[in-house]
Amino acid sequence: MPSRSAIRPGGVPAPLAAALRDGLRLRADATIGPTLELIGPPAAPVPTPPPGGYALVLTAGWLGAAPDIDAAATALVAALAPDGRVDCVEPSAAAGALARVQRWSAAAVRTGTGLHVDRDVPVVLRRAGLVLTDIERFSMPTRLPVLRPFVRVRGHRRSGSAS
Repeated sequence: MPSRSAIRPGGVPAPLAAALRDGLRLRADATIGPTLELIGPPAAPVPTPPPGGYALVLTAGWLGAAPDIDAAATALVAALAPDGRVDCVEPSAAAGALARVQRWSAAAVRTGTGLHVDRDVPVVLRRAGLVLTDIERFSMPTRLPVLRPFVRVRGHRRSGSAS
C-alpha cells in the first residue's frame, strides 16, 4: 500500500472539496509510491518529501490559494520523485469578458475565498519544470461566475529537472 501524506487545512466549501477529492482519489489509488495531497486554501507549505520524493502530488485549490504561485509550483516540483507526476485541479483564468471581470474582482474574491482566480495555472506549472500531458478546462458549478473557470492539469517532471 503506497504511503499518503495529506494537508487539508479546510477553507474550500464542503461540496467542492468532496468533488475534488473524489476525482483526485481515483488517480491516487492507481499509484505505486508515496502520494501527497494538497487541498487548499489556505496554502500550506509543501512538507519535506520522503527519500526519493513523491510519486504523485495531488492539488485541489492549493495553487490557487498560494500567495506566490511560482514559488509554490517550484516547491511542488522539487518534492517530486525523478519520475513523479502531478494531478492538479485549480481555479484558473478565463478568456474574454469573464477574464476582465476576474482581473477586476480578483482582490475581493481573494478576500472572500482565499483563491486567486486570475492566474493561468498551466503556464505556471510549465515554468516550474513540468511537462503537461493533459489540460482540461471546465466550469465548476458555483454561484459566482468568476469562480467557475477551473482547470485540471496532469503532468510529470521534465527530463533533467531533478532537484
